[in-house]
Amino acid sequence: RLEAACEFAITSGIKKPRYHHLNSILASNQDEIYVERKKADAKDHSQMGYLRGSSYYGGGRDDQ
Repeated sequence: RLEAACEFAITSGIKKPRYHHLNSILASNQDEIYVERKKADAKDHSQMGYLRGSSYYGGGRDDQ
């Protein structure tokens, strides 16, 4: 939980997280919410593929 709290603090804009920052994050369970959201985002992104249109492959010029 401590590592997740540190990661949450840094990604939320706290450049140098101190004890009182981490203590409040842990007390309010924001680290657990952060981990759950991170897992959900990873799951969503794993189902996506790279989609490219015809213009990427050079087909946009000849399709007209």
